[in-house]
Amino acid sequence: MTNITPPKRILFVMLEFHRWERAKAWWYGGVFGFEQAFLDNGVEVTLLPYFDKYERLPPGWVDFAKRAVGQKKFDQVWLYLLHTEYEPKLANWLKSVAPIRVGMIPESLEYEAAEIHETPVLANYKNMAITQAKQMELTHAMVVDECDISCLNEIGIKAMYFPLFVPAAYINQKPIPTPIPKMLMPASIYGAERRALVADPSLKNLLERGPLPDQLSPYPALFDRLNEILFSSYQFMEEPEVDAYISNLRRVREEIFKLFMAGMQQWAAILNPPAYTKCFPSRVVEAMATGRVVLTPEISDAKPITKRLFTPNQDILFYQRGDLSQIRTHVERLINDQAFARQIGESACAKLLKFHTSENRVRQALEFIDSGTTPVFY
Repeated sequence: MTNITPPKRILFVMLEFHRWERAKAWWYGGVFGFEQAFLDNGVEVTLLPYFDKYERLPPGWVDFAKRAVGQKKFDQVWLYLLHTEYEPKLANWLKSVAPIRVGMIPESLEYEAAEIHETPVLANYKNMAITQAKQMELTHAMVVDECDISCLNEIGIKAMYFPLFVPAAYINQKPIPTPIPKMLMPASIYGAERRALVADPSLKNLLERGPLPDQLSPYPALFDRLNEILFSSYQFMEEPEVDAYISNLRRVREEIFKLFMAGMQQWAAILNPPAYTKCFPSRVVEAMATGRVVLTPEISDAKPITKRLFTPNQDILFYQRGDLSQIRTHVERLINDQAFARQIGESACAKLLKFHTSENRVRQALEFIDSGTTPVFY
């Protein structure tokens, strides 16, 4: 008689935000990209709604969580650190539902003095992450900054470098042939570098910031309405009602993401501005997936794995931070040499499909948790 190994069962504590004004910065892959990737890897996944720390959760959320999950048992629980806080009762319950607890850290934990001066909260990120990791008694962690592996290993948590991904279904190797001859910067404005970039007169006629079609659609308002309904009725919701909320949220998030991707595809290039987090953010791989060329700051030699993820002038174009003339040179070439732009766009899509889909990244994470296998990213 053949023994059939049952599928893994994972409780995924989905980080969401109360209102679209904050939620728009959170990537589609961060919840529903994970969900589909788990399913594609043969995992039974249950989503549990949880929200950011910027507005206090109403009382009794642990009771809601228990009703939302029902009688299900789990092998692993995955949850986010830094952008949310776990009340003690909920933290204790989450620790009890699965023997393996995986924390996802979506930001770098170390920052330069100038960055901390601009945004003082960054100075606390490392301590916050370690405190939460200990609170949740994590067994494993997924980090977007390869340099943060060691500080987690030091406290007994097995950490894996986890470059961000894009679902394979959204990788498009055939973008529209005649894009608008400008570069789009789909990012918020913070810090001196970004302000200088937006204000530079030499880029004025080459840089566009939106809005993109997703922001002009009815879906952001629907997002807010869904969460209003959830917070007004969560005390009475059982598992079927929670499933209905998640299903509706999934549809709204997916429609917004489709419009966002279609909007990026309209432009000749996508500019990734300097950022505090020392990795390729989600907008880089998402923009690549549209077939457009991404312009992004050079990666430090201190991050050798990150630096090798994409090949310069083949998959991506790098610029030196502060060198706005280099950005202008790049975008002008892309506008005037569409064959060059198409070549880079196609190469980037091929690289994503081979190494950076959500399905592949989740498979690597599951293998790392099971056996400690070191992933190959290139």
